[in-house]
Amino acid sequence: MVEAFEDPIEEAKYYRDQMNHNYLTPVEIAQRVGKDRAQIAVTIQLLRLPSELQNYVRQGLLQKEQGAVLSQLKDDEECLAWGRRCLRERLSAVTLAKLIKSRFN
Repeated sequence: MVEAFEDPIEEAKYYRDQMNHNYLTPVEIAQRVGKDRAQIAVTIQLLRLPSELQNYVRQGLLQKEQGAVLSQLKDDEECLAWGRRCLRERLSAVTLAKLIKSRFN
């Protein structure tokens, strides 16, 4: 399996393709690439992001962890708003998660 990827979105697409075409589970992919299952799952979650945010991840403006937090939001417009705020205010993934959680409590 390939282990060098240009960006996390490319990596996520590769893992998704391995699951869809080769019927591999995240655990099997993790074993083959030397990562744990949680890392594979977080990477695949990036594909839930709106394309604008995927582009920010590709460019390195958003970190994989920030993208994983944002991917939990169901509404694309809300996800975009939080993603833009994250960039504007330079929020860490932990801070972003806390702010989003506090908004829903």
